[in-house]
Amino acid sequence: MSQASLSDAIYDALAAVQSEGTLYADLSGRLRWIIGETALQTPLLAWQFLGDVPERFFLAADETRDVSVQFDLYTDRVDGASAHDAIRQKARALLDRVTLTASGFTQVQCWIDDYGASPVAEGDAYRTTMTGTLLAQ
Repeated sequence: MSQASLSDAIYDALAAVQSEGTLYADLSGRLRWIIGETALQTPLLAWQFLGDVPERFFLAADETRDVSVQFDLYTDRVDGASAHDAIRQKARALLDRVTLTASGFTQVQCWIDDYGASPVAEGDAYRTTMTGTLLAQ
């Protein structure tokens, strides 16, 4: 069981449907697990695990581990704050209170704990941060 399998599960949930009008299409497929430097090309939804999460960990059959995760959404400022919020709504719908399928885990629940504040202007982009918890078993 590893961070990589949890990240793959997040990606799979976000990219499950790729037709026009979906989150994947709105982001032009730019879904990234941040493990080192990432060039900022908008739009982009990136995630990272927070706190002390080992690369590999082992759970007893009835043990659950909470893993904190941060999601950062970047969109082009020229598209406006309402377009940014529409994409954020789609991301939340795909991540909040859903069961993810992750290799090596019997069950992973994803919860969005903090939906974030209004978009913040950063250069040519808008950014919001959502935080969540993965309940991994």
